Amino acid sequence: MYDVTSSYLEGKSNHFGEYGYNRDGKKRKKQIVIGMLCDESGEPVSTEVFRGNTRIRRPLNLR
Repeated sequence: MYDVTSSYLEGKSNHFGEYGYNRDGKKRKKQIVIGMLCDESGEPVSTEVFRGNTRIRRPLNLR
């Protein structure tokens, strides 16, 4: 299972922070997008941080 979420930032120095669509309604806040891959039992096995303006429109093709 793979899922993504976003989180907004309060600080000023984050290399991944970008303006993008914020589902929480936080306007003028930079954000990051976080992806998590879990095994069959739901345990996290990998995470990845993307720039805040990354768009995930459909399920990712994982191999």
